Amino acid sequence: MRFLLPLLLLILTLAFIGGWLFGSRRRQTAFLSSLGLTIAAILALFLLGGCQKAPAPTATQSRPTGATPVSTAVIQSPLLSPLSTATPDTGKLDLPLTGKIAFQSNRQGNFDIWRLDLSDMKLQQLTSATSRDIEPSWSPDGQQIVFASSRDDPNNLQLYVMNADGTQQHRLFPKVQKWDNWFPAWSPNGKKILYQSNRNVRKNGFDLYVVNSDGSNEVQLTHTAADESHATWSPDGTQIAYDSNKAGNSDIWIMNADGSSPHQLTTNPNGDGFPRWSPDGQRILFVSDREGYQRLFIMDRDGKNVHRLSPNLPADDSMPNWALNGKAVVFTSNRANKDWELYIMSVVSKKWQRLTIDFPLIMDRYPAWHQ
Repeated sequence: MRFLLPLLLLILTLAFIGGWLFGSRRRQTAFLSSLGLTIAAILALFLLGGCQKAPAPTATQSRPTGATPVSTAVIQSPLLSPLSTATPDTGKLDLPLTGKIAFQSNRQGNFDIWRLDLSDMKLQQLTSATSRDIEPSWSPDGQQIVFASSRDDPNNLQLYVMNADGTQQHRLFPKVQKWDNWFPAWSPNGKKILYQSNRNVRKNGFDLYVVNSDGSNEVQLTHTAADESHATWSPDGTQIAYDSNKAGNSDIWIMNADGSSPHQLTTNPNGDGFPRWSPDGQRILFVSDREGYQRLFIMDRDGKNVHRLSPNLPADDSMPNWALNGKAVVFTSNRANKDWELYIMSVVSKKWQRLTIDFPLIMDRYPAWHQ
């Protein structure tokens, strides 16, 4: 097309000159008209051909420089939600947040122990074993953490102790035991560790034991055919609250620190558990499903004046622990997208705020608060 038009014009021009010089006037007029129509047709074809769109690039053609490709990367959310963010239905938490929270999380694949410093919201992974490290409990001075681990035996949990920064991890007992020792709780004076064990599971259920913080002088506290678990010390160290199903359902019980004088505090036909003494020793925080969902309740130490702390939401709240000033509690809940995350709630105003954001299939559980 590039050379065709000039060639045709040249031929027609020569023919026109020849016809003009040697033809009659009638032939000259006819020839001139034919030349004009032919040139017009050639120009029209040329212009129409130039206006056609270029073909779209095929899959094998390279993308033009400067084009923006479609991203397929998943944008990762931050680990934590800022504490300044108000909860839509409750408002900003009306308490200053201090201290540190130890908890278990599977955000790196396995369940490990993590530490969250509330002052700057820094998150630190304390354990990184290929096994389960779960259920942390602070020493009274905040210098150590006791937890349960399956690193020695995938079928039986052992008690481990480490420094608050994750160093010096060591097993509490000299030898690996062929039964589960789990859910530890450090005594208020720092000298003993309370825990539950199923070593006699063929004869009995889970029983409560206490051992010195160096792993010596282990003593069995309960001897029933039921399950006693989730035990906690009173602030003065003279009593222990726990849940037991020896009356048929799981209910809250208390006994003396040596295992004597056990007596029942709740009689819920569904289930009460996970008791936690308030720092002043006058109240007990616990979990109950008496309203269909697991929710947080508070009662006096004698079992009276039971009232609900959790909001009326279609979700489960569980595994609570008090702040040392008694003004707030930390707990885990599946109220956001059914992922288990950490929350803090004011005991007085009942305003609450989420600490960790939702991750699909991630569970942040068993928080322990030290201030």
